[in-house]
Amino acid sequence: MEVTCGQWNLWLTRSFSVFAEPGVDLYHLADHGFGVVPALELGGRVQLSTHAALTVRLGYPTVASGLSVLQLPCQGMNAMSSMTKSTG
Repeated sequence: MEVTCGQWNLWLTRSFSVFAEPGVDLYHLADHGFGVVPALELGGRVQLSTHAALTVRLGYPTVASGLSVLQLPCQGMNAMSSMTKSTG
């Protein structure tokens, strides 16, 4: 089963967002061949720290929850460049 979708995010606060994921679900069943069904998921994300978020996703045909690990490379580069400027 393959799902193709897009995601739209709406940040309600700095640490909480909601999102919608409309798309299509492609599948293959041995008895029936290939098929396509619409997929729609709605969810929320709570930012636990600058590098972790808890995500819950409810929809058709799936329900999921998980932990997102975020890497922010630009933040580290900005901190490094500001340290270089202040010490140099």
